[in-house]
Order: sequence, then structure tokens, then C-alpha cells
Amino acid sequence: MLEKFFIICSGADKPILDSCPTEKTKFVGIGATIFLTACLAAISGGYAIYFTFNDFRVSLIFGLFWGIIIFNLDRYIVSSIKKTGKFSNELLTASPRLLIAVVLAITISKPLEIKLFDGSITKKMGQNEDEYNKGCVTSFNSQRSNLDITKSDLEKERDSKKNSIYVNDPIKKDIGDKIPPLNYSNSDLRERIKTNNGIIGANTEYKDGDINPKTGIAKRIAVPNSIAISKMGENRTLNNTIGENNFKIKSLTDSLNNRDAELMNQTRAAEKQYALQIAGVQHQIDDLNANREVILLKCKTEAALDKDILSRLRALSELKSYGNPVWWASLLITILFILLETSPILVKLLSKRGPYDEILERVEYEIFLNQQKIISDKNDEINNILEEIKEVNKLKGEVRLKTEKIKLSSEMKANESLLDYIASKQAEIAKIAVDNWYIEESKKMQGNQNQHNSKSQQTQQAQPNLPKFEEVQWKDNNSKEEIFYIFKNGQPSKNTLIYTKNGAKQFGEWEYLSLNDEIKIKLQSLKETYFIEELTLDSVKLRTKSNETIELIKA
Repeated sequence: MLEKFFIICSGADKPILDSCPTEKTKFVGIGATIFLTACLAAISGGYAIYFTFNDFRVSLIFGLFWGIIIFNLDRYIVSSIKKTGKFSNELLTASPRLLIAVVLAITISKPLEIKLFDGSITKKMGQNEDEYNKGCVTSFNSQRSNLDITKSDLEKERDSKKNSIYVNDPIKKDIGDKIPPLNYSNSDLRERIKTNNGIIGANTEYKDGDINPKTGIAKRIAVPNSIAISKMGENRTLNNTIGENNFKIKSLTDSLNNRDAELMNQTRAAEKQYALQIAGVQHQIDDLNANREVILLKCKTEAALDKDILSRLRALSELKSYGNPVWWASLLITILFILLETSPILVKLLSKRGPYDEILERVEYEIFLNQQKIISDKNDEINNILEEIKEVNKLKGEVRLKTEKIKLSSEMKANESLLDYIASKQAEIAKIAVDNWYIEESKKMQGNQNQHNSKSQQTQQAQPNLPKFEEVQWKDNNSKEEIFYIFKNGQPSKNTLIYTKNGAKQFGEWEYLSLNDEIKIKLQSLKETYFIEELTLDSVKLRTKSNETIELIKA
């Protein structure tokens, strides 16, 4: 029972294999390998899907489905390889199938590798989880630091803009530049007045005037000379100039104060603008600080849930580095599964061509020839029907033409007895022609029907003049090599011929040419026509056109 099951798994044709008992062991081994590979694929696929759905029932269903897929692929790949006897051609034909087998082996091996290294992978995933959490903390701190830097930059930019409003204002600068020269001018004018006052004092005389009745003291009267009078006039002019300068200084000071008020308003507007931006950044900082625990908890949750098959494969790849034990173990497991997956194909390629392959090729070739014969017979039937239709149409046209001629002649010569007599005879001739056509066509149709009904009998019986070879091995007695012929009977032409030379078989055709009492042989390596010189129950003598004689005897 188990042997039959493994033969079915191998994809072999059981009726053919039953006639080749020496081949059973090979196909049982191939079938067992295909079945066990499918079992491993089912386990591997179910284990892989378990990490995705975490459900035993889903994993079981998918694992069975995956195992069936791998089983059918392997069975098709092995059964589709045909043994032709030429290893290079077989290898070239099987190379795509080998590539598919390698891909399947790698696909099957990875989930099992994950299970074998489960402890190390779990430890590595824990380390990855810790690193992920540290990365979240670092990312949070970096984000907070960036917000602090942004806030500090805004504050510096605000202060810089406030300072630039005062320092770089052209109007205030212009007003401010006008006041110092006026102050310098007033200082200079006051120095000149002071100098003039000294000159005036030196050039002024004092005389006694009227006596003050109250004090009894005479009043002192200043009597300046011309120099003092001149300087006094100059001092009056200088004082007027100082007054004008003071008026200008006051006006410029008022303008400067007004401009300071305007600049203060601009400063307040700028400060208000930056205050909104700084407040926005501060709000982000406050939110970030308030949500710190929530953000870090979310990172921990995501890291804890990252347990799928992809994460495990990533952890396995991180454990492997060239030359370490994990790398070597993974490589050996992968190679092992590749050998298991490709072993049925390799066994099929490396095994010699056996009886099973010979019989299978013969059966396929016979089916091919039979289908070709059916197609040829159908084509002949169609051609015959087309020829009959063509002849019928041709005869209809001739009869119609004759009938029209008779009708015209009868109408034109109706009043002439001679022409009437001729027309009547022509009508009789036309009737006879139609009757003859009907008889001949009836015979043809009857003959075709009889031929169709006797086709099954013709396939069983040869024509009277067709020589009938026994379907046994006929050995070429003239050749030093082992050459055998098997002539299949039953057809007037294109009978099957099995030609064996030194153990290598070829399939071809043979037919009997009754005109010259010849047989025509057609093989891949031989095409020849032979004259039949002698045909007995035990031997056949054939002669080629070059007068070479071949004697065939029953083996």
C-alpha cells in the first residue's frame, strides 16, 4: 500500500511501471522524497504563518495548503523530465526546474531556521527592543533640544532686530548728527563772548556820577571806549547766534524724541511678533514635556509588539556574520534543504534510461502516430467530399447549358418539323446523359459508403498483394552489428517500424509498394527502398538499388 502511494507521488505511470519491476525501487524512492519534502514544507509554512496570525487553526490550514502546493510542484517537475539518453540535453531541459527547486528549498528552510535558532533570536530581539527604546528616548531629547535651540534663536533674533531699529535708523542718525555741531558752535561763541568781555572791561572807565540820596554814595558810571563798544556789539550778535542755535537744538531734540517714540512703537511691534513665535515654540516644548511618558510608553508598546516573522528574519540576519557558527549552521541547513528538494530531479537525471522510459516513449509515439493517422483520414474524407461537390456542380452546369440550347432551338424552329425532330432527339440525348450521370454518381456514393464501412476491416487485413511480416524480431544476418527490425502490420501504408541497433531503439514507418514489389523504410537515420527477392516464413531477402543484399531471419 505504501509502495503504491509513493509511486503515485513520483508521477510515474503505474500500468507501465508494473511491467518493469526493476524500476519500482527508483520511483518509490523519488516519490518518498517528494512526499517528505512536502511534509517539511507544510510544517515550515504553518510555523511561519503562526507568527502572523497567532492562531493554531489558521496555521494548520495554511500549512496543509502550502504542503499541497509544494507537493504538486515537485511532482510535476520530476514527472516532466524525460529520459532521452543524452545527459547534456536532459540537464539543459531540467535547468529551469532545478532553479525552481532551489528557490523552493530556500523558502522552506528559512522558517525552520528561525525555529532552530529561536533562543538566540529571542535574545537578539530583546536587545533590539532595548535599542529601540533608547532610540525613542534619544529622539525625544533631540526633539526637545531642537525646540530649545529654536526658541533661543528667536530670542536672539528679536534682540538683534530691536537693537538694529535704534542703531540703524537713518532719520534718528541724521537728527542726532545735527545737534553736536550746534553745541560745539555755542561753546565756541561763549568763549568768544568771554574773551570780548575781558576786552570790554579793560577798555571801560568808571566815573562818579550823581550821589544816591539814600546811601550818600555817588553812582559809578561806565564809560566804554570805541574798542569796548565794538566788542559789546559783537557780543550782542554772538548771543543772538547762540539763541538761534539753542532754538535749533531744542527743535532737533523734540524731533529726536518724537523719532524715539516712533522707534519704540516699532520695537514693541517687533517684540510682539517674536513673542507670538516664541510662545508657539514654548507651547510645543510644554506639550512635549507633558506627553513625554505617553510617547515613551508608545515606543515600548511598539517594540514589544514587533514579533512577526519579518522581525525574526531580521534578527537572524543580524546574528549571522561571515564565518561565525550561526552563519555556518544556516548555510548547512539551506544546503541540506536544497539537496532534499533537488534530489528527485538529480536521481532522475543521473539514472540511466531504463525499460520504463523505453515503453513510455513507445506508447507516446504510438499515440502520436494514431492521432496523425486520424487527422490524415479526416483530411482525405474532406478532400473527397469537396471533389464530389465540384464534379456535381460541373455536371449541373453542363446539363443546364444543354437544356438552354435545346429550349432556344425548339422555340426558334418550332414551325419546322426537321428542327422539331432534332430538338426531340437532343432532348432524349440530354435525358440519357442525366440518367448516366445519376447512375455513375450513385455508384460513387455507394462506393464511398462501402469504403467508409470497411475501414475498420481494412485496418485488420492487409491488401491481397501486401506481404505480411510476422510482428517478431527480424535480425539482419549480413551485419556484424546487432540490428533488429519489428514490422507492425494492419495498414496499406505508414505502418510502424521498430528498429534496434546495438540496444538503441528508433521508431519509424514502412510501406509496401505493389507496383515494383518493393518495401520502403523510413527512419531518422535511414531512408531506403528495397526490392523483395524472397519472402518465406523464416527469412526475407531484400536488395537495394545499388544491388546490396540484406537477409533478415527470425531472431
